[in-house]
Amino acid sequence: MMEIALVVPADVDMVLSGGNLYDLRLAEALGRAGDDVVLCRVEGSWPAVDGAAERRLATALKQLRTKDPGRPPAPEVCSPGRRVVIVDGLIGAACPGAITAAVAAGMDVRLLIHLPLALEPGLDEATAKHRDAREQASVHAASSVIATSNWAAAELRRRHGLNYVAVAPPGVDPAPLAHGSTPPRLLQVGALIPGKNQLALVSALSGLADEPWTARLVGSRTRDTHYAEQVQQAVRDAGLEERIRLTGELTGAALEDQWQVADLSVLPSSVETYGMVVTESLARGIPAVVSAGTGAEETLGFDGQGQRPGFVVAPGEPIALRKALAHWLRDPPTRSAARGAARTRREGLAGWDQTARDVAMALNTSPQAPTAAPDPV
Repeated sequence: MMEIALVVPADVDMVLSGGNLYDLRLAEALGRAGDDVVLCRVEGSWPAVDGAAERRLATALKQLRTKDPGRPPAPEVCSPGRRVVIVDGLIGAACPGAITAAVAAGMDVRLLIHLPLALEPGLDEATAKHRDAREQASVHAASSVIATSNWAAAELRRRHGLNYVAVAPPGVDPAPLAHGSTPPRLLQVGALIPGKNQLALVSALSGLADEPWTARLVGSRTRDTHYAEQVQQAVRDAGLEERIRLTGELTGAALEDQWQVADLSVLPSSVETYGMVVTESLARGIPAVVSAGTGAEETLGFDGQGQRPGFVVAPGEPIALRKALAHWLRDPPTRSAARGAARTRREGLAGWDQTARDVAMALNTSPQAPTAAPDPV
């Protein structure tokens, strides 16, 4: 048994995102494995930090290492005395000073990185460079680094000269097989933000209006209201309001209802560390379309016979996406083969308990030194 503090954004259970879901499910799975786990919530507009946010993280880490902090901890920090501290990369990778000080004081601090900070879509060059430099200093200061996919681990090693980055992919819960729809239903699950590239799907489908299909875009319309309106306007301009509907954010039974009537999941993101919606799709026997060169391509994988349970298309190219969708819509054997591969792939998906085992193995692995010193920040 280990004592683990997982340092997460304060809104971890209020903002629906892959990273937040991962943190919550990891905490649950580690607890089931017998570890003593506590969530330590820290306020901040992560990873766009200011001095106050970094001081809050430093205070939280100081209280974690102090048996007698002299006063009750503030609501955003957790009780002292944890043996291992895992800091979500949105927080820790943005605050190298706090990570460096904590490790220098004798703490075992691991960074859990979902996506390298510089790869957040929409960043200008100066911001991306600044975040990359801070992340480099943080990963070199931390006791070790854990990434949530092989793609992310390779990117972190390449960017920051690390010998070793542990990998702990997300798990997925078992789910019933989807029954689909007539005409076929396409589903994209993800917040309406530029990185998820819903505009590419609308553009692709606008050229397939003569084919039988319906589509649902499920995800928050408030994360980027300007982009959400662009997507809605594109649907109007294409005259597809009756066929493409934006549902807003859905959870629980309402989201499951959408999965159950889906025939194809579409994730044309410009960047994906892993693509948890891909495993959510495969868990229901639904094939998926993903962007090449992203972590979602790795997640889609192959079935036992080497068949793709879906399609991989060039990112940011609606024409390539349109061709893949047209092939799927027009060729029944292709639809049947993709569905069969997805159902076979479903049988080998790992659950969250495997994620917890991967993290536990990383925590029990001796940290390895970086290959190069970080640049000053």
